[in-house]
Order: sequence, then C-alpha cells, then structure tokens
Amino acid sequence: MVDSVSSRPLRAANNNIADADAAYERGVALQAAGRLHDAIEAWRKALESDPRHTPALYNCAVGLALAGDAAGAVAAYEHLLDAQPDHRDGLYNLANLHMRARRCDESAGFYRRLIAKHPAFAPGWINYALCEAERRRPAESEALLRRALALDPHNANAHWNLSHILLARHEWKEAWQQYEWRLKRAECPKPPVDAPDWPGNHPSARRILLWNDQGLGDALQFLRYAEPLAEQGHEVYVFVQDALKNIAATAKGVTRVIGASDPVPEVDAQAPLLSLPHRLPLADPKESWRGPYLRAPKPMDLPCREGHRAIGIAWAGNPDHPNDAIRSMHLRGLAPLFDLPGIDWFSLQVGSPAAQIGENNLAARLHDFSPRLRNFTDTASAMMACDLVITVDTAVAHLAGALGRPAYVMLSPAREWRWAGQESESLWYPTLRLFRQKEAGDWGGVVAAIKGILEANTQLLSPQPPVTLFP
Repeated sequence: MVDSVSSRPLRAANNNIADADAAYERGVALQAAGRLHDAIEAWRKALESDPRHTPALYNCAVGLALAGDAAGAVAAYEHLLDAQPDHRDGLYNLANLHMRARRCDESAGFYRRLIAKHPAFAPGWINYALCEAERRRPAESEALLRRALALDPHNANAHWNLSHILLARHEWKEAWQQYEWRLKRAECPKPPVDAPDWPGNHPSARRILLWNDQGLGDALQFLRYAEPLAEQGHEVYVFVQDALKNIAATAKGVTRVIGASDPVPEVDAQAPLLSLPHRLPLADPKESWRGPYLRAPKPMDLPCREGHRAIGIAWAGNPDHPNDAIRSMHLRGLAPLFDLPGIDWFSLQVGSPAAQIGENNLAARLHDFSPRLRNFTDTASAMMACDLVITVDTAVAHLAGALGRPAYVMLSPAREWRWAGQESESLWYPTLRLFRQKEAGDWGGVVAAIKGILEANTQLLSPQPPVTLFP
C-alpha cells in the first residue's frame, strides 16, 4: 500500500509523533512481509499515539478492506476524512466500498465530493458513472464517462463502460466501436494463437480462428456470427471453453472447434468472437438472426406423464460472476410453480445450487437431471424434450435461444445490455420472453407473473413466429 500524502500537520506531542511514525513504519514492513493482520495492529498502535496520523489512517482502512472487514474499513475511512476531508484516495475508496455494498446514494455523495476537489482524477468520474448507472440514470452516467474520456481519451475502462450504455440504447454502430476497447483492458485474455488480428474485410485470410474472450453465455450468443463469416469464403475455427466444445461444433459455418487442451491448428488470422458485430459488420442483432443456429442430438427421454407438459428450470448462474448476487435466485422462490396441475418439472440446474432440491424437500416435485447434464450438449438434448424452459440470466437462457426453444428468462432490474429495454421480447432471440423485477430482489413478483401465464395456459409471446406453449 502506498501513502497518499507526503506530509501531515503536527497535531500531537513530539514524542507521540515519533512513536506513531515508528509504529506506522513497522506496519508497512509487516504488510510487505505478507502479515496483513499484524500490520493493521501496528497501524492501530500508531493511531493510539497520534489519532490523526493520516498515513496510518489510510493504510489501516485499506488493510481492513483487504482483510474483508468492510464495516471497519468504512469507519477507518470516515476517521481519515475527519482528519483530511479532501483526501483523494480516501474519498475514492470509501465511495467504492459503498458501491460494492449497493449503497448507491451514499456512494454518489462521496463521488461528488471527490470530483469537486479532484476534477482531473479520471477514475473518479468513471466510478461515479458506474454508480449513476446502478441508480438507473444512464444519461447522467454517459455524461460522466464522456467527461472522463475528455480527461483521458485512451482510458479503456471508460470506453468499455460507455459501450454498455450505448448497447442498452441500441446505438449499435458507436456501441460496437466502443466495445472493442475491452480488448485493451488488463482483464481481457490474450489470443490463444500467434496470428494476425482479423479486422474485417480481408478475404485473403482464408482460415480464421474465432476465440471466446468472455463467458460461456457470451460464446453461445455470438456463435451465430460463424455462419456469415463462412459465407464470405472463410474456414471458421472456434476456440472455446471445453464445456462448450460439443455444442459449438453444431454451429452453422463452423469447420472445427478447439478447446483449451487441444492443439491449435495453423490459421491465417484470429478475431475475438464478440468483435464480429463490429468487424463483419452486422451491428443490429436483427441482422444476425437467421433462425436457430445450434443443434442438439435427439431429445432426451424425460419421464413426463401422459397428458402433462414438460418444463425445464434453472435458477442460478456462475457463482463467480460479479453480478451473481442479483442474477441468481434460490430454488425455494420458485416453489409456487411446482403445485400447478398438468406440468412435470425438470431441473436443468448444474453445480452446487442443484443441492437445493434435496435441501428444500422438492425431489418429489422436481426431477433432478444434473447427473445427466455433463455438458451443454446434454442440456440441449433435455431442452429439446421440454415444452418450455424457465431460467435466470445465465448460459441456459442463451442456449435455449440459440436452439430456438421457447423460454422465459427471469431478470433483475439491472440494465444489462443483452436484455435492455422494458419490452418482454428479446432482440437477440425471438423465442425468449423476458420477465423483469420491478424492484431489486423481487423474485416473488416475477414468479407470480409466470405462474399467472401458466395457469391461464396462454401463448408464449414471441415476435416471429409465435410459439405455442400448450398447443
């Protein structure tokens, strides 16, 4: 941790200042040695001698946050700002802590203080923009991001976050241009092959490797672009996570699929999958939809009773996703659906959340198919045997859409560009219907809306063509 100040006022007796400085330096040494908790105690000792020792206050706050004590870190930052109200990193870090805890109003207040005192600090403008986006104020968020870019035109994070706002507004051309900046972010993986970057409109690159630079759902969503690329005369190779290899091989236009453990073939160029809307270009999602573009083997044999309809369900996504807390739900929230007559329920949930079936004594009403779902091809086969899929925002939703299966997607109110807008239809998948929380955390309202439709035995809304849930 680096001090944010180079000097501090003398507010304690000289001997106390010397003791505080010595304890502070001891804490820095302990932290460098990997002894974070001991370092925090040393900084606390420094503050006993000089309660307004700014470097100790700051390092103690940062240390507590790293140690997982968010409440202690907030208190320490507040003490720091009492001593030095304009401390740049103190204001920034405290605002960020409130943001992580989704205390957006408190966070916004500290970001405003930060940019008022430090207007040239671009990260402050960027994170304030994220805060305003979380508060569902996209216009304000865009203005803040453009101010950040005026200060730092090559800031990849500012461009990246601006792209999400533009994508949600369907301003496709500029949005995809801005989205390319994700490739300059430190978090972005590097190409899996040493081959030239394919910028589009280069027919001489006969063999092109498309590689997935994001999650499983993203790959399923963007595999649609293999077909138009192949129609330009290219051989299309695809590099994806191993779990996707079998299903990706069914994508129209794909010559061969490579996983992380496979040797990469010789190619003439490479391109990230999620760059294809910009590079082909096929900016508007409607231009890229030509019908289902993934296939499944024969439908899985489901133990569905005669006269009953089969509905598959998934309620949780990747627990490591930064937004998993708002994207996923607990199985018990879906319990009101399982008493509906004429329906047999099948779990498409994999991973640890599948254990919630037994934990909630629902095994008699919900068939657990997780042991049979070894990969996405197995899940696709199960979907093909279902009359409907109900899922949260996860790879299951994208798989259902790519297969052309009718699905209900349960969404938080967060402004996710893939499902942007208030409409119930999906721009990306005509057979999906979207159900949004009216208030954050209100899964009960979403489930009640779905239950009402199932009870009424109505038609699944799809723009083209209509898909009947219960023919």
